[in-house]
Amino acid sequence: MRWCQTILLLIAALYGSSAAAADGEFLQLNARARIHCNGAGVALTNGARTIEFQPNIGYNNNWISLGSPRREPQFHNPGNYNEWVLEYDVPGGRIFRLAVKTFQELDGIVVDGRLINGNESNIVEYFFWSWHMDATDYVVPDGEAMRRQPFDRTVDNKLDHVPFVFLPFDRSAGGLAVAANGIVGYQYEPDGDSFLYERAIEHDQELPPGGCYHNAFGAGLVADAGEAAAFYRQGSSYVSFGVASSSVVDYGRPGPEWLTGCRSLAGYYRPWSVEDGKFWNDEVLDTRLKDFSVIIGSQPNPDILARVHRRGKKLLYYVGNTCYLDAEAQLAGGREVFDEWRESVLSDERLLDNHPDWVCIDENGERFHDLWGTMHGHMGLFYNCLHQDGVQEAALRQVAGLMELGYDGIFVDLAGPTVECYGDKFGIHSHAEPEKSNTDKYFELLDKMYALVKSYGDDRAVILNGPIASHWPRADALMWESAVWVGGTSRELNQTPAELVLLGKRYAEARKHGKLLLPLVYLPENDPDVFNKAMFSYAYAMIFDLCWTDYTALWDRDAAKAAGLYGLQLGEPENDGAEAQPGVWRRDFSRGTIFWNVSRRPAEFSWPAAERKPDVIGAGTIAPAGEGGWRLIVPSLGGCFLKK
Repeated sequence: MRWCQTILLLIAALYGSSAAAADGEFLQLNARARIHCNGAGVALTNGARTIEFQPNIGYNNNWISLGSPRREPQFHNPGNYNEWVLEYDVPGGRIFRLAVKTFQELDGIVVDGRLINGNESNIVEYFFWSWHMDATDYVVPDGEAMRRQPFDRTVDNKLDHVPFVFLPFDRSAGGLAVAANGIVGYQYEPDGDSFLYERAIEHDQELPPGGCYHNAFGAGLVADAGEAAAFYRQGSSYVSFGVASSSVVDYGRPGPEWLTGCRSLAGYYRPWSVEDGKFWNDEVLDTRLKDFSVIIGSQPNPDILARVHRRGKKLLYYVGNTCYLDAEAQLAGGREVFDEWRESVLSDERLLDNHPDWVCIDENGERFHDLWGTMHGHMGLFYNCLHQDGVQEAALRQVAGLMELGYDGIFVDLAGPTVECYGDKFGIHSHAEPEKSNTDKYFELLDKMYALVKSYGDDRAVILNGPIASHWPRADALMWESAVWVGGTSRELNQTPAELVLLGKRYAEARKHGKLLLPLVYLPENDPDVFNKAMFSYAYAMIFDLCWTDYTALWDRDAAKAAGLYGLQLGEPENDGAEAQPGVWRRDFSRGTIFWNVSRRPAEFSWPAAERKPDVIGAGTIAPAGEGGWRLIVPSLGGCFLKK
């Protein structure tokens, strides 16, 4: 790092001591800020207190550490600010570009991070900034006032997008002001390593070759919330905080009308069991699944398929090809071969016991355990090397077999990027096209699967699990798993309101191009308000023209209310969804109106005079108003349907 000291002394001579000063492996920007050259940490200091912001960049299911910059830091002084730019090599052919700006009039810094795709193919990225400090509360602007709230020390706290956040110190005066186009949050970790973070509003972003994931924020140590507001006003006049822009989407050819015309659909994974009579009998099909015209998930059982078809429904078969099972390793670990594997088509010929060269090899030269398998104790489940012709041929034989049986299509799970394979680097197996990534080869397989399904007729369908824009030409529909709610024991939103709206607007375009986005609903367990949470997610889907997709989880919580929601008939849409009030959306259908309130406050609507009280389904109340009219109140995080 000696070059660091040399270049700093030169710049200090040219621009004066305010530019920067060298101290070992640091760039000292001014009395308050410095950059750790090794690791790209940015430190902000005020007397005895120092806060360091650290970039977190994912790769191969892990967070990587940045080393030294790939070249000498670059200094810029356009007149009203000083800027240092450092670049780092990142695994996977990527580059991380760090720029830190200081202003004479601004007592703080602007940190600008850009993760650049240096590959020749699209990749999906996520990076965020984290830091540690003793803050238990936060303060945000709320209209003309300020709102102070404590962090929940048991869950991930994702604050919705606001102009700035003030984080007061617990045991001393003052605090940290953070201004960003993204989301500030607090991540609780039970082992004690909790941290604060800043991320983009849209945290998973797809980058084309040369594309950039841009995430920037301003930070300053201030006395109180008033100074935090002043810091935001000053900083916003100097810099536009980073937010990524989306490129033009190629949707490919339209999907079959029986799929793209759907407004509700079942993501029914539960019947992975040899007890097919229990899960697929006539009673289940005529109650739980009665109102779903399309069902995902099955077994290789022609009788089940026939029962579904007799009821005029479509059935898609679940497949997955990013990981296969080594049965010997599974049994050696004391676990049985699980039902999902045993009941998949042609499972025996895809066992890794007979194909050791199909196993993906990690960067340490070891067989790469599948993350889901590791989490659930299935240590015989390994990622696949998609470079191997045998893996691709086995996957295509499985799809052909399903089409021959008469299934209406396939649902491909885990259709996002997969981990990298280093088998060729260690001489364990070869890659015929080493310049391509494992994900490149996987997406080539998805192209082949789509073409194979369509060779059996344009009325056959492919649904991919992963809302990735470049997937549209190789799918008729994309699933967005765990949309809206986290599910499980959590009762939290899985996306912030700002992110739900941003993604809703984007995905609304799909149906206009003959494609479909399926938000798969996970609902919280043991929640007395579960129906209203389901209705909130349903209203969201209807507002943005998505296809509400239930895991049939609502049926397990409240079968009677589930039957009412599944069978809800809205009629044809009369307009597009629109924001009627800040954070409150509505859309009119031929049989009524959907309301969706993602704001923090109840919303009120006036309704004209009617002979009888209108029916409301969901989290909405209606009461008489003047001159025979009605007043509808939709609570915060509520959704409802007002029947005509």
